[in-house]
Amino acid sequence: MQPPIIDVTAVIEGQRVGRFAWNLLGWMFLCMLIDGFDFAGISFVIPAMAREWHVEVGSFGSVLGIGVFGLMVGSIIFGWLGDRIGRKRTIILGCWLFGGFTLASIWAPSVSVLMWLRFLSGVGLYAAVPNAIVLVSEFAPRRLRATWVVLMFTGFTVGAVMAGLAAASLIPHFGWQAMFVVGGVLPFAISVCLWVALPESVRFLTLREERWGELARVIARMRPGFAMAADARFVVHEDAVRQAFTPTLLFAGRLLFITPLLWLFYIFNSAAVFFMQSWMPVLIQGTGLSATDAALTTSVYSLGGTIGGLVTGQIIDRLGLTAVAVLPLAGAAISMLVGLPLPVALLEALVFAQGFFVVGAQFACTAIAPVFYPTSYRANAEGWALAVAKIGSISGPVLGGILLRMHLPAYQLFYVAAVPLLFSAGFAFALGRMSRGLLRDGKGERYAAAAE
Repeated sequence: MQPPIIDVTAVIEGQRVGRFAWNLLGWMFLCMLIDGFDFAGISFVIPAMAREWHVEVGSFGSVLGIGVFGLMVGSIIFGWLGDRIGRKRTIILGCWLFGGFTLASIWAPSVSVLMWLRFLSGVGLYAAVPNAIVLVSEFAPRRLRATWVVLMFTGFTVGAVMAGLAAASLIPHFGWQAMFVVGGVLPFAISVCLWVALPESVRFLTLREERWGELARVIARMRPGFAMAADARFVVHEDAVRQAFTPTLLFAGRLLFITPLLWLFYIFNSAAVFFMQSWMPVLIQGTGLSATDAALTTSVYSLGGTIGGLVTGQIIDRLGLTAVAVLPLAGAAISMLVGLPLPVALLEALVFAQGFFVVGAQFACTAIAPVFYPTSYRANAEGWALAVAKIGSISGPVLGGILLRMHLPAYQLFYVAAVPLLFSAGFAFALGRMSRGLLRDGKGERYAAAAE
């Protein structure tokens, strides 16, 4: 008799949202929180470092730019590694890398040394991010996939909020070094917990017969009481065979149109997000607020992004991507108001709304990217999307540094941030039209498979 065959996709779709799911989402939320704290923390540290080192704030544009370039390199390298050694191991490796180089930044003697340390910490940071996105998406039932990814990724913006709050309390009393201590020690602590508590992706394990024993144990945790014969064989319905990745697979079949649109959406929205995330404390101070008030106001931006991300997940799961195009469009309109001289309460309300719309659109990119690619190269695809997005992520902070050196008024800099958001809205609309209905009926997963 033939051994029984278990479709892992059906197992995932039949799970109940219980302890296993909340355990997965909780640990990945904490991992993203630490990533967000580390990434956003540098923007709060820069004004204090500039004063201590007696250099212009704009001189740190290279630090922000090359840090994001490190994210780009890390996305490609560790997206590839995640498809080979597993999502879990790569996430833990990323925690060690960005924790170590962030901690080393305490002893940075100059802008040039800090620049290279930020590059290396960025490489490690994006070992964790694309693999965490893929891990959660591969465990999520199709009806909840965008929501799960967004719930997990809100940890990133919560971490950015906490970075602002920590900067407002730590830097005045302990100096800028305290931010690097917190951002460096926490990743090592979380990595120990992840090694014990985090499951490996069942879709990834399905493609490796030598690890089917581990796969059976994970399924038993995910679906208590699920019957599995000792000689059962496992399959994933959208992947008949394990495929060797080449970049051409990202453009197979209808992916020829989906992938470029997704990348352009990522690039232009990332340019605006990283421009504002990197320079927001400096720009807000340019409107007349104190350093402490600027840090707290910037935290409101990240808080708005967190709530916007949660709403975005619901929009995608219920209405599809086309409806998301309104987010960067609204963000562009609000950006033109933020730099004006306004009462603090009104300024904070606008900054909150800007975070809601702009960062919410970024969550949309993150949530939908894994849907269109099969398991065998999903982490690679996510890594490439995040890497290409760094074209915008690098240009945003660097352009901000150049404009700051020109001593332009704050409101004009916020006008600049509105431009890429208008392009982002256009690409989001086009992508939504092309993928209409596919995010809800699961056909997106079969794009690449159908092309082979």
